[in-house]
Amino acid sequence: MRNALCSHESNTWQWVASLLTSTVLWCYSAWVTWIFCQHSRRLPHDYILWLLLTVLLAVKTFAFSPVADGAAIRTLLFALLAEAVLMRYFKRSQHVKSTFIEP
Repeated sequence: MRNALCSHESNTWQWVASLLTSTVLWCYSAWVTWIFCQHSRRLPHDYILWLLLTVLLAVKTFAFSPVADGAAIRTLLFALLAEAVLMRYFKRSQHVKSTFIEP
């Protein structure tokens, strides 16, 4: 009986942690969208951080969630591809510099 109670408690904490992580990422996504629309100078830094967070979330999904391996791998590969392409674009693009960095 004790093991069943500990298992239930553990599942509850995992669910709460997952909900909290999703809520934080959703709020940060809304923030990044807002500063994008405002043409803020903070966008390149915050967008790159957002990309890294999505990769970390995809790794967490791949490692710890009871999701089919194919779906988890697709999520991870999509996040890695988006980071590889978009991070380089945000760091090197003249268009990003003229829109968000230079006055």
